[in-house]
Amino acid sequence: MDIQYQCCFCGQSIASMPPDPCGLAFTAGFLLPTEKQVNQGFFCHITCFEKRLHLSVPLYAKDIFENDS
Repeated sequence: MDIQYQCCFCGQSIASMPPDPCGLAFTAGFLLPTEKQVNQGFFCHITCFEKRLHLSVPLYAKDIFENDS
């Protein structure tokens, strides 16, 4: 069985070639008590995520992944 992933930013499929697919965790109501929070996971291409980050926000996970590979 071939698992397929779709990027939440561009809508295209994601080939399973590290570092992709990447997983994002989203929490609505982050400051509420845990039982009131709602969590959802998303998949994306690392390049799509990086394009949407503000220039002042470092993506150190990419650097660590590339250095460990």
